[in-house]
Amino acid sequence: MLSYLLTFTPSFRMALLLWPFVALVLTVPMMIVQYRRYNKVIVSRAAWLYGFVLYALGLVFFTLYPMPDATGAFCQQYHLVPQLNVLQFIADIRGDGLRAVLQLAMNVVFFMPLGVFGRLLFGWRFWQVAVGGLLVSVTIETAQLTGAFGLYDCSYRLFDIDDMITNTAGALLGWCATLLIPRKEVETAARGAVVRRPGLARHAVAFLLDYTAMNICTIILLLGVYVIAGNDVAMSLRGTAPIAAQLAVFSVMPLLSKGWSLGGATVRLNYDDVPRTVGWRWMYYTVRAAVVYCLLTPPFGWGWLSTVVVITLIIVWWRRKVLLYQMVPTGKR
Repeated sequence: MLSYLLTFTPSFRMALLLWPFVALVLTVPMMIVQYRRYNKVIVSRAAWLYGFVLYALGLVFFTLYPMPDATGAFCQQYHLVPQLNVLQFIADIRGDGLRAVLQLAMNVVFFMPLGVFGRLLFGWRFWQVAVGGLLVSVTIETAQLTGAFGLYDCSYRLFDIDDMITNTAGALLGWCATLLIPRKEVETAARGAVVRRPGLARHAVAFLLDYTAMNICTIILLLGVYVIAGNDVAMSLRGTAPIAAQLAVFSVMPLLSKGWSLGGATVRLNYDDVPRTVGWRWMYYTVRAAVVYCLLTPPFGWGWLSTVVVITLIIVWWRRKVLLYQMVPTGKR
């Protein structure tokens, strides 16, 4: 396996190394859907979702990459003619024997997970898996025929109509195999369901969404200043604008909207975890702003203060199952 990987281009080897991490990032939107639909992340379902994203990326990586390095030389030397004879694999088996059988088996096996994920994750019926498997296979074969839709100068992998048949058959076999696994229905969340003491995963997803919103707000603010006051003023606000957006998204918005931030509202998380008096509620969001500032803002960002804050957050969560700012008193007796 190692020698096989070493034959790949450096960029493709890097893609292989990043593959599981990219899949993890792309699983986040699906976790958000779970929070919205079920008001919780079901561990087994999250694992299936991650597996599906990993598989989908694998389809792209291993059917389209790596591309040949010498584009002009490859296109001049190799002229791949599409294989348009239906059931040509029968003749290939007679001529090539075991090699053709293995190729046929791999085409079937490689698409079986699509049928498994289709039924267990998305509830697809038999005909839906057949259509889905065929469409995915047609897309891949078309990409191979057109040089990844024009990204490469010529076709560098063989378009084979039989692959569409065997790929679709593999997806259907995967669907049939899941009939042995009972689907477990999960009760959907009540309308308007709210969580005030969530787990760490929900906190992390909400934080990631708010961080994205903060960056978008920063860009919009700087663009607005650039249009109104010019480049010099916009450049002078590069350090101030992120802090302003940070305060607005992470503290001012939930303070004024009864505990809701953009990210929190997306995953049903309300930051007003317990009732507090007005003064202590202001203190709560002030402490929260300070924690976020220490984690994200230079010169403290990712420095010694960030390290202290992260360690403190971990200890407090491990001992109390709350975040640091949630320890602010309520002010009520």
